[in-house]
Amino acid sequence: MPPIRHIFLDDGDVMNDNAVRGPQWQRLIGEFFVPRLGGTMEAWAAANTSIVDEVDGRYWSALSAGRPGDAVWREYNIDWLRSMAAEVGVQVPDDDDDCHALAQTAIGFIRPRIQSAYPGAIEAIKRLAADKYELYTASNEHSEVLQAYLEGMGVRHLFRAFYGPDLVRAIKPDVAYYERIFADSGVDPAASLVLDDKLSHLESAAAAGARIVVVSTDAPLDGEVPVIRALADLPALLASERLE
Repeated sequence: MPPIRHIFLDDGDVMNDNAVRGPQWQRLIGEFFVPRLGGTMEAWAAANTSIVDEVDGRYWSALSAGRPGDAVWREYNIDWLRSMAAEVGVQVPDDDDDCHALAQTAIGFIRPRIQSAYPGAIEAIKRLAADKYELYTASNEHSEVLQAYLEGMGVRHLFRAFYGPDLVRAIKPDVAYYERIFADSGVDPAASLVLDDKLSHLESAAAAGARIVVVSTDAPLDGEVPVIRALADLPALLASERLE
């Protein structure tokens, strides 16, 4: 088995804490849209919470159907903004291009301001890069969104590519998602390590030939799949050679 040289990191609940990120998202949505479209901070926060699962579901379904990522992302942005505005009771631009541009501007405002990295995660990423591991994302977030989050963390420059479903027209836990990111990056799956908080995703990564580690605060430590409690623990696990 070759040594591990490539590391693919999930974002939510691996690098960033979704429980911390969600409230920040809701506050920043209000900060951006209230001065531009009206409504209240509370109404925008509630609207985002109300519509996000349904809008995300339509986005992932379209990508799973193999539709081009750029077109689906444009539709997602329009759907996201119009769905929230309908809940808040305010008007958005009628023109799709204008609506998309406003949504993109909002996302560009919000994403880099999010500060939800787990303690020690940024330091771990820097240590992995210093140890000459090639770093990639492996997330169900859009590739542009991932870049913005990592820019806000100050580590974007340490990643070689930012894999989201828009780039490979597949979503986790499909095995095709991992097969396509390994093929696109040109890496040997056997020399690759995938970290995720969801075992179903990791099982697909393993089926595509990679080694896997679960990031979980409550998974048993004596199971078949290696477990770490936080990304901050990964450099020590790699140094122990228990994955080789």
